[in-house]
Amino acid sequence: MEQQTQNTNWPSESGLYKVIQLDGLEGEPILSFGRNEMDGLGDYHTNILEGFASKNNIKCEERYDPEGREVKFLPENCGYRVVGAGKCKFSLENKTASFYGESFSYNLEIDQKHLSRLKERFPDMAIK
Repeated sequence: MEQQTQNTNWPSESGLYKVIQLDGLEGEPILSFGRNEMDGLGDYHTNILEGFASKNNIKCEERYDPEGREVKFLPENCGYRVVGAGKCKFSLENKTASFYGESFSYNLEIDQKHLSRLKERFPDMAIK
């Protein structure tokens, strides 16, 4: 289960998650998490983006990654922009979120400038 907070769906339990970083309609930093990989339910980044788009009534475009797999992309001028992707080790108890890694399909890694802006929005969360 997820908690919607300021356009970021922080997980409701500790674990390891794939994550997409987006810039929102007014430039605000947004995170969209997949399901907890510790439960064996991890998602691909393309599924996370498609879920985010669906919640925001956006129809994704389909393209192919370097391996020939179908990948979802946000259309131009939809108001959101994907800026990073990777993983997050999240601890609800300790209020920590450690981001790392990359997405091969999107050829993106965790965007550090995006994380800096998140730190300003969530000062009680230790974001690394």
